[in-house]
Amino acid sequence: MKRTLFFLMLLFGATLAVAQQRNFTHLSWTHVAMRMPTDWYGSEEARAIAEIVLESQLPCGGWSKNIPWHRMAEKHHKSLAWEREIGSAIFDNNATTTEMAFLSKVYAAKPDKRYKEAFQRAFELIVEAQYESGGWPMFYPLSEACLDAHGVKDPVMGINYIENINFNDNAHANLLGVMKQIYQKDALFAPLVTRKMQRVAKEVYFKGIQCILDCQIDGRYEQYVLRETPTGKIIADRRVGDAPLSVWCAQHNARTLEPAQARAYEFPSYSGGETAGLLTTLMEVNPEDIPAEYPTMWRDIQRSVKAAVAWLDAHRICDYDYVNIFEGRKPVDRNLVEAKGKRNVWARFYELTTARPIFGMYDFVRLYSLDEVSVHRRMSYGWYSKNLERVLERDYPRWKQQHGIE
Repeated sequence: MKRTLFFLMLLFGATLAVAQQRNFTHLSWTHVAMRMPTDWYGSEEARAIAEIVLESQLPCGGWSKNIPWHRMAEKHHKSLAWEREIGSAIFDNNATTTEMAFLSKVYAAKPDKRYKEAFQRAFELIVEAQYESGGWPMFYPLSEACLDAHGVKDPVMGINYIENINFNDNAHANLLGVMKQIYQKDALFAPLVTRKMQRVAKEVYFKGIQCILDCQIDGRYEQYVLRETPTGKIIADRRVGDAPLSVWCAQHNARTLEPAQARAYEFPSYSGGETAGLLTTLMEVNPEDIPAEYPTMWRDIQRSVKAAVAWLDAHRICDYDYVNIFEGRKPVDRNLVEAKGKRNVWARFYELTTARPIFGMYDFVRLYSLDEVSVHRRMSYGWYSKNLERVLERDYPRWKQQHGIE
């Protein structure tokens, strides 16, 4: 382990020296992995970064998140060593899928069987990690060490949140996007993909699409107080009946598919933020590709998308924008500001019983105003979403026109 880390640090040092000359160390890892000029992926620095990515692939086949492989610091090496001991990869924050895309680009420029083997190991991990219901947990494998290191049990169900189906931060949508590219043999992945992988990816993809449809919230809920705390009441939601289709929660229980608690401030709710990625994913399904074992899927997708758009249209927060607030050049807060006639936003979480925006800190207590949240928590978390306006005003009308949907 020490020898590997020493090698990585030496390799990183050499890569950094070249990278500083090319001036791309200020870029995000996602940008470097996905959006550099095509010929750059055949360069010496790209292949040096590829060596780091290969060495950093976890034994299970995936990667850790939030590590910029092109400009690793000592803290990133420590984080990687810790994750390697735990042994579980993550699909959140574009992790694993971004590394797959990067290796594909480098392979296309400079074929190396190690890139192909690493890509296929990651593919096998994604396939293995998929629940029978079609969703994915945040981490995999869900070993005891992983649950102890990363999870938080919610006070209502006693379930470790990383076991839930994870729609958060577009994790599910990203995995389905990769599966679609593989089964369609997209140019990005084509040199690395076998016919068997195409067949399996298509099965995984449509299983994941069905999961989205199955998880769409159609319940009626009531509240009960679980317990009083010094900071307020911990409230649970109990499903008491059926209701029209609406949107999705950021996480759903892997067994019941009901909206689920994640971290202490991420409540069972209607989620504005995560719904954007799920809607886009549904609208990207090619009806001609739907397998025979899903005879009603296309009809169900149309019903699902229309219902979600109607719900979002009814719950948009008009004439406000969600922005950083500055003192001079320094951001000191993040909040809603009036923007009459210019902007619509949606809350990250809407309460299941009232559809009011809800917020939280670290104690599972619901708050009903962002002003009740600490400045640090307001600035470090996205409590409102602006990306749904594009989906509703541009993508949805285009989708209906493309497929002749009334």
